[in-house]
Amino acid sequence: MLVGILFITTALSAWLAFRYNSAFHKRQQLAPQVASAHYAEGLISALAGDAVEYSKKNPAIDPILKAFNVTPAGNPAAAPGGRPATR
Repeated sequence: MLVGILFITTALSAWLAFRYNSAFHKRQQLAPQVASAHYAEGLISALAGDAVEYSKKNPAIDPILKAFNVTPAGNPAAAPGGRPATR
């Protein structure tokens, strides 16, 4: 009976090790794609920041920025809500 239990636990351990190893390799294969996505995100963020800076000198680009939902930080017109509270 102990030999049977040993065989079952050995087989289960081998199966779990195989599954972990295959999942690890899948993550390793996805790493370059994830890095590429992070790089593209940084480029898009930099482009959006440059476009916002450009809009300070040339407001004609504002409709394009609004179409892509890009607004400058701290812009009160971009904040949702009505008028500011007064006392």
